[in-house]
Amino acid sequence: MLEGFENYEGREQSAVKHEVLRRYLNSFTHIVGFKWHSITYIDGFSGPWNAKTDDLSDTSFSIALDELRRARNTHSLSDRQLKIRCVFVEKEAGPYQQLKEFADAVDDAEILPIHGEFEEAIPEIMSFVQRGSDTFPFTLIDPTGSSGFKMKVIAPLLQLQPSEVLINFMLEFIRRYIEQEGLRKGLSDLFGTDDFDENLANLSGIDRDDAITDKYCECLRQFCNYHYVLRASVLHPDKDRLHFQLIYGTRHYEGVAKFKRAEEQAMQEQEKARAHVEEDRRKRKSGGQTSFLVPEIMPESDYYIQLRNRYLLQARHKVVSMINSALRVDYDDLWVAALSFPMVWEKNLRQWLKEWRKNGQLEWKGLAPRGRELIHGKNQFVLLVGSKLQ
Repeated sequence: MLEGFENYEGREQSAVKHEVLRRYLNSFTHIVGFKWHSITYIDGFSGPWNAKTDDLSDTSFSIALDELRRARNTHSLSDRQLKIRCVFVEKEAGPYQQLKEFADAVDDAEILPIHGEFEEAIPEIMSFVQRGSDTFPFTLIDPTGSSGFKMKVIAPLLQLQPSEVLINFMLEFIRRYIEQEGLRKGLSDLFGTDDFDENLANLSGIDRDDAITDKYCECLRQFCNYHYVLRASVLHPDKDRLHFQLIYGTRHYEGVAKFKRAEEQAMQEQEKARAHVEEDRRKRKSGGQTSFLVPEIMPESDYYIQLRNRYLLQARHKVVSMINSALRVDYDDLWVAALSFPMVWEKNLRQWLKEWRKNGQLEWKGLAPRGRELIHGKNQFVLLVGSKLQ
């Protein structure tokens, strides 16, 4: 878990978000450093907001800068020089002043602090990115609400190639706004289309949340030309509902693998955080009596298990449909389809395929002579040879 977890009391969902960011950037920055000479990290809504540390170490921009430095240090051991470039954008005067002071104190990276709206800063950000020699931009869009990042306004920045993005999709706000006719225009701008809610009338609860998020993922893929768009579900710390979705866009399958690994690790930490909240609530009700189980070893919550089973079932149905329809399917296609669901990992896909192979329904093709596992990116495929899958 992030060091100093006590600094996230009351905002445990931010700890999960930062865990995804930290773990993903840890992989991303090291890989990018082998091909590009610099990384440009863009934080469109920097804050700092609700930071509880004097050095702002519990903020996204500080966490990102630390990971960039780690990657640079690693590559320096191989005589590769990785340049760090950052853009920090904040519109509020007070937080911006803190941000500016933080940036001014950094002497080992090129940092452009911008006082203003993220949308209005897009041309300046793009100019900064394009001045970088052989750079790979990664953009974090982490707003405090659901406005300030209209799809068609941010698209030119995200269409840059190469580029990747991580967006905090604030379901808590969007649920309320989508039901109010007067706010519909703002959500049309957010999605980049007027038909974002055409299939929501008969949906409610998690079905509606998933439909809203899937539509945004579709729009991000369409308008920003990302080959792969995935999401990680962050739960409310003390309620059984989704708090927000972390939506990730990339053009390379290796990014998918790294994001899913970060998501899986962060989900484990999320359940520990929720267990901490539940234990604190139980102690208050019992007058301070502690449980014999510490939060770190408590079982996963019923709601998390319910959600995970939901997405596992959906992913399995998707894989079954693809194989039954095409008979011969590239493993890469099955891999992307299954992993596009939150809380579904490659080991789950492999387990299903092993089960069907053992039953004589599938053959695996393209494996190395001693290969025992299907591996993405290796031109391997599965062939339906028995009865259709159920």
